[in-house]
Amino acid sequence: MNTWRIAANAALAAMALGACAAGASAADVAGGAQEESTTTEQMSHRDARLETYRIEDWSAPGDDALIVKALGGSQYRATFMGHCSGLRFTDTIGFVTRGTNSLDQFSGIVLPDGTRCIFKTFGRSPPGA
Repeated sequence: MNTWRIAANAALAAMALGACAAGASAADVAGGAQEESTTTEQMSHRDARLETYRIEDWSAPGDDALIVKALGGSQYRATFMGHCSGLRFTDTIGFVTRGTNSLDQFSGIVLPDGTRCIFKTFGRSPPGA
């Protein structure tokens, strides 16, 4: 096997890839910035996290969503994978964090009767919403 030939082919491939990347137009770069902004907005909603020690209060406008109020006035909204039957009638819930000390999109709640409701979404919400 000729190691020199393999190294030379790898170097040529890297140069060709660099030339293709350098050929991007200004419109491509501007379009990429707009796409990145949308992706960042989606990720900030998806990557929302609230440490459990910051939970101050919660409310349930119905059986399909939960509003969690944090110290400092920030507010988070969670929706569930399905209906969380009985949520609007309870005054006690437990937070299921799956080994971490924070709520995120992979968390959920448990009601006093043992019903478990897993979050579908979890993200920051404007106060008063």
